[in-house]
Amino acid sequence: MEEFKTTPYIRLLSEGNAAKEDFEKALSDFTHRIYEFCMKEKDRVFIYFSLHCIRTQLIQIEEMRTETGGKLSASGGIAFVDAAIEWTKGMPRGNEECTQGNGGETEDDAPPQIVWTGKVIHLMEFIYGSDTLKNFNDGKVTIKEVAAHFGKMLGIEIKDPSGCYVNMRERVQESRTTYIDSMRDALLERMDKDDEKLYRRKK
Repeated sequence: MEEFKTTPYIRLLSEGNAAKEDFEKALSDFTHRIYEFCMKEKDRVFIYFSLHCIRTQLIQIEEMRTETGGKLSASGGIAFVDAAIEWTKGMPRGNEECTQGNGGETEDDAPPQIVWTGKVIHLMEFIYGSDTLKNFNDGKVTIKEVAAHFGKMLGIEIKDPSGCYVNMRERVQESRTTYIDSMRDALLERMDKDDEKLYRRKK
């Protein structure tokens, strides 16, 4: 697990100070590395103890931050590692089959773990947009509750939903809905490419 000790996230935590955008990018990189590790490794026991080793390192860094007054918290990384550890508990041991009822569902049949590997503020932009359209419980739920649900579901900690909204509103050099805009453009481009492929097949 030496490669995790040299990640930008661990380095910034150890230094104790970084720009918010750089820290969010480093956390996103860290969670993606954890996800890739869990997907590639097949030995549940090895994954389980490796994650605990990483968690211990993060807790040590967090304890040092408390003592030295560092500005960066490891809580986001710890929360993601905790979610990954919980996920390993549902993995089969070695080559044993995962059973569901009397079925014979194998490891290859099990659904993959889905995690958010983008920026937290981009997820919150999607959540706020959907909430504005009353797409969550017909609008009868708070942003904080929705953010907590998505955080748990996607293995990411969203500590300050309202703060993300303030940052979106204060954007000056870019669109206030930069993520939604880029998502719209990317989806339209994808559709255009698929339309073009279909047109070529019909010729």
